[in-house]
Amino acid sequence: MKLALIGYGIIGQAVADGLRDRSGIEVVGVLTRSGAGDDAAMPVTTIAALLAARPNVVVECASQHALRTYGDHVLGAGCSLVAASIGAFADEQLYQRMRKTARQTAAGLRLPSGGLAGTDTLAAAKHVGLDAVTYRG
Repeated sequence: MKLALIGYGIIGQAVADGLRDRSGIEVVGVLTRSGAGDDAAMPVTTIAALLAARPNVVVECASQHALRTYGDHVLGAGCSLVAASIGAFADEQLYQRMRKTARQTAAGLRLPSGGLAGTDTLAAAKHVGLDAVTYRG
């Protein structure tokens, strides 16, 4: 699988580092404002250059602004999109537009729970007998 990233801050670097030695996954590009990156990440400064690398999946790990700016381009190119900055989808029109584009191009639109403190863990724990949770924030 060919994977590209939008953003190469703390999250983008962690994703790239975590995937670097995974069999079958190749990081083919990283979109950054400054072109900063490393040799393994192949930095680019335009969405056209990122999509020219022909990724199967693009992971947005930059900002809500980046998701609003580039999400339609990614989905429109038929690439699946993992959107880390899901707060952007508080804008219902943006969410519906991207869902429509994803359906039209058969691209996947994935919304990870990531920042929702432990949501993935709780979802998994229910399968091993967790009956109740008390959350205090």
